[in-house]
Amino acid sequence: MSTVFQINQFNSTYWRNAKGTWRDTNAIGTWKDYWLEHSDMKFPLMCSVIGCANRAVYGAHVTQSEDVFDKDAMYIAPLCRYCNNPMSMLYFNLAVGTRLVSVK
Repeated sequence: MSTVFQINQFNSTYWRNAKGTWRDTNAIGTWKDYWLEHSDMKFPLMCSVIGCANRAVYGAHVTQSEDVFDKDAMYIAPLCRYCNNPMSMLYFNLAVGTRLVSVK
């Protein structure tokens, strides 16, 4: 069962892109569909990464774990194409109001 939580205040917790997830599937469809199904929200227009003004297009796998392959610590967050790339940035903060859905 998926756990949903929302970032309600700015904190210094850093997130990063999970790795090795591009082949992962779910029973609902895309990971954006998965986020929509479990978050009970409309998909946001803007990327969830603080400082990014791009349009959110993906349900992206993110983690706080140092082990970027740890499936037990992965969440889905709305990100843009640039921010949904492990090579584009190492760490980032997520904006207040971001709703995260656990992969499990």
